[in-house]
Amino acid sequence: MTLQHRGCHCFMLVIILSSCLRNNSCSKILAIFSTPAKSHQVIFDTILVELSERGHDLTVVTQFPETLENYERIKVISIKGTFKYNTTIEQIYEMSANSYRRTNLNFIDQYNLVNDIFYHENMKPIWNMETKYDLVLTEMFMTDAFLVIPYLYKTPYISLASAVLHPQHSQRLGLPDNPSYIPTFVSAATDIMSFVERFENALVSLYTKWYYEYVSHSISNEIIQKKFPNKRIPKIQDLLNNCSLVLTNTHYTINSARPLPPNVVEIGGVHLKTPKKLNGDFEKFLNDSKDGVIYFSMGSILKTSSFPPEKFKAFLDAFAKIPQRILWKIEDESLLRGYKNIRAAAWMPQRDIFAHPNVKLFISHGGLLGIIEAVNEGIPVLGIPVFADQWSNVKKLESLRAGKLLRYPDINENSITEALKIVLSPEYKQNAKNLQRRFQDRLVSPLEVAIYWIEYVIQFKGAPHLQPASVRLTWYQYYLLDIASIVLLILVIICYSIKLFLQTLVALVGFLMREKKKTD
Repeated sequence: MTLQHRGCHCFMLVIILSSCLRNNSCSKILAIFSTPAKSHQVIFDTILVELSERGHDLTVVTQFPETLENYERIKVISIKGTFKYNTTIEQIYEMSANSYRRTNLNFIDQYNLVNDIFYHENMKPIWNMETKYDLVLTEMFMTDAFLVIPYLYKTPYISLASAVLHPQHSQRLGLPDNPSYIPTFVSAATDIMSFVERFENALVSLYTKWYYEYVSHSISNEIIQKKFPNKRIPKIQDLLNNCSLVLTNTHYTINSARPLPPNVVEIGGVHLKTPKKLNGDFEKFLNDSKDGVIYFSMGSILKTSSFPPEKFKAFLDAFAKIPQRILWKIEDESLLRGYKNIRAAAWMPQRDIFAHPNVKLFISHGGLLGIIEAVNEGIPVLGIPVFADQWSNVKKLESLRAGKLLRYPDINENSITEALKIVLSPEYKQNAKNLQRRFQDRLVSPLEVAIYWIEYVIQFKGAPHLQPASVRLTWYQYYLLDIASIVLLILVIICYSIKLFLQTLVALVGFLMREKKKTD
């Protein structure tokens, strides 16, 4: 080894040691990502890598091990292939046609997945408790059964929310959740609602809370009890209340402002990396597009090639009418062969493409990651929401006139053409640029915020002082119904006493009057 290499290694060692000293120790962290959707993990990969570079040792349970395989301080436990989405856009839309269906979409599949992971061969080291961990990170997406792990290890845990918080999260976090202005994650409304929207939003919020309290929690309890039949483990409701912190992939410029307690921290945009310079065909296509480019992608789960033929043709006919060229992410490139204004590929460097100045519009399903990336670059969005939070994501941009919502059943050549005319206008471009400035204007980066709070929770042994006392209250205590009932009881007693007094007084006056008549 040369002197130069030794000096480099010594320098890196000093950096790691200084990081450890700053944070009291190099901690061991277990992270669990069970959802078979890459977008649910890629958000937090930057956090995991940064933690490892600061000297922390991580063990990551994941469906996508390839994204973290080449890091020295990250041990990957692969549960790849446990479950795969295999449905068309049409099928998913039909399954989530209204707010109630969107609430339950893939609910049973997700819990079957959690149950399967509990018995996965690669999970044995976790259940055997071969390593002592200082912190557990787990995604908060129908994965509550995994909270038995921090309980068994007697360690604090931080929940990670890949999208907006759901109504059922309010109780476990002590989070104010008023449906009059806070839309549910499946709502097609913004924070400014009509009477009908508030009515529907309130019903969906109540239904969601009921569903998780009496259906979801019972399933999670069954999964845990089946795995540990001889152990006395608290009910899932008690495990939920031990959450130290939630890092949520939201930002008030995109997801609306709402009151958040100190144990809920927004880190929207944490996955954004410095874009790389494009090269090859993509660079040439973008540079040669003098009228600009429209980037079309429906994400990693929805398959663009599964559009029904008439809707697929409607896009092609509408695109033929505009001067902009199209970058179309599609699984079967042969479907678009021969169209000179379209460049098709099964995979595209989306982050790098958005950074190119010739990108004028993003056509999307409304997934939060893509929305954030478009907002970060000041690009308007034409959204075609299909399920989950996509409706609220696109609707918010539409309310800011930086995006347009195109309902899936309404897709035809005319509707696409009209929508393109609107979102490609100078007004929408300027609004998108204004939104970009608001989104980017922060005191520190979201990655620095996330790392700070993770290390804070480790340093202060779970940081229970961040948790509002409302977490420990019952629902009737939280809404002061016990006090209201006492006040109501007192009022009833007072009213009854007054009534009794008046009846007695009337009777007494009547008696005295009768006695007086007798004496007269």
